[in-house]
Amino acid sequence: MHRKILRVPKGERVRSCPQCLTSYPCCHTTCQTGCLQLRQAVTKNAAVWMLALLIGAASLPALSQQDNGPILRPRVQPSRPSVATLLVLCDLPCNWRLDGEARGRIEGGGSAKAKVELGQHFVVATTEDGVDQVKLFSEVKSTGQTIVNLELMPVRSARLKAEKDARDKAELEAKANAEREAREKAEQEARVRAASEQIERELQQQRNRATDLVGRGYALYSYPEDGFSAYFPRTPTMKIENVPTKSGSSEMHEYLAEDSSTALMVFVSEFGTQLAGQDPDTVLERVKNAGLTASKSHVLSEKKITIGAHRGLQFESESSTMHLSVHYYLVGSTLYQTMVVSLLSKPYPDAIHFHDSFQLIDRAGK
Repeated sequence: MHRKILRVPKGERVRSCPQCLTSYPCCHTTCQTGCLQLRQAVTKNAAVWMLALLIGAASLPALSQQDNGPILRPRVQPSRPSVATLLVLCDLPCNWRLDGEARGRIEGGGSAKAKVELGQHFVVATTEDGVDQVKLFSEVKSTGQTIVNLELMPVRSARLKAEKDARDKAELEAKANAEREAREKAEQEARVRAASEQIERELQQQRNRATDLVGRGYALYSYPEDGFSAYFPRTPTMKIENVPTKSGSSEMHEYLAEDSSTALMVFVSEFGTQLAGQDPDTVLERVKNAGLTASKSHVLSEKKITIGAHRGLQFESESSTMHLSVHYYLVGSTLYQTMVVSLLSKPYPDAIHFHDSFQLIDRAGK
């Protein structure tokens, strides 16, 4: 920079400006003219440099388009994941998997290693027979070694214990069932034996009574067309009646023999389909009530009876003048009735013998 000297009045002392090196009168406190010219020059030069910079920047894309070569940029190195070691231990020989991938076999009490990234991993061990299995989640939090202990022995022991308990329970239940079945069988056999013995006793009593009846002049009369036989003191008379019922009428066969002032009777009533689906006990109860109403009598005693596999009902009743002893048996759609009617003042001693002499026989045409 050249030193400038301003016009100074004669005899006036001058000073030198440290910024622009211009000499100025001492009467001035600062350099005004030189510094102003310097600032203007600097501003002009800065504008020229800014214009040149803009022109250069505008020419860069054109230059890059003229260059057919690749644009080289700095390569960014990828970050490598942190790697750790997973040490897997197993107490039984097993095949193991890591995150769903088969990793081979581990000897009983042995181990295997695998490189893994940090984070959670799923480890599965299965015994060689494929029966027992253990699954674990392992969290690898830092580099180095993480140990995973796969314990198959407790799993196998628990399974074997459960199987043994199940076998023991099944054996106990089988033993209890066998004992119960044996007990029930013995009880059933005892009931059958008792029933057979009871039937035999009753048959023997009937034979004895029949013998007594024969000794008293009774005879056995059989009627295959109605399917029964009984002992009567004399040949019974037989007549047929149509009895009205709620569902129509039924044909009734009446067999009657008299012994002095006592009437011994057997009635056979065929109801066909009128009794279909009805409970035998209900039917017998209804017939009994109808008989009590017709005879104007009241019940003295009653109980359920059977003849073979068929249900029955017996009762004793009295009216103002008569004593009635009645047995009913419902055999399919056929109602059998044995009846002894005697004077109230003169009970018939052989009534039970007459009832017991009644037997079912093969029915002709059935």
